Amino acid sequence: ATPFDGSEVVLVPTSPPEALSGPLPRRASIAPDGRFEFEDLIVGEYRVEVRPAWSRGGSWPDLARAIDGAEPRVFGHSAEGDAHELALELQTGEVTGRLLAVDGRPIEGALVLLSPSSDASRVFPPASSAADGAFAIGGLPAGDYVVAIRAGSAAVQKEARIRAGESANLEIDPLEVHRAQ
Repeated sequence: ATPFDGSEVVLVPTSPPEALSGPLPRRASIAPDGRFEFEDLIVGEYRVEVRPAWSRGGSWPDLARAIDGAEPRVFGHSAEGDAHELALELQTGEVTGRLLAVDGRPIEGALVLLSPSSDASRVFPPASSAADGAFAIGGLPAGDYVVAIRAGSAAVQKEARIRAGESANLEIDPLEVHRAQ
């Protein structure tokens, strides 16, 4: 799988359509090599957004800009020429970590939830820790996040700052997990 598998580019008109020939919202699938195409695009100005595969058809998040307050990318499509090229650089990074119990054993199957610091109601798809206790959540728009981890009876929250093109590794103290007998 590539970062683009199942993702889509969304073009949203910057002004509401006021005539029958006004621009309309459009969506295009992104090929594994990162290419996309809009056929018969109506002339106008569009806000450009990129959706990950898990939110295909939705309205959040935008992988082409930081999670909080960044200005959206705008693309003007004119009638001149046959084709216009639009190159997008995704503003994404990842968060990683490793979960250990107080006895030093890795914790497998812990639930890892991530949401933007500015809006706890927007939760990214959950992840879980692997057999070695490691977890990684990628494809995150740059910004500040709260990472909530639950493993058995243990729960911890950490803050993470994700920067575009980087991996933020969380240092997590060993967890006291009471396992079922």
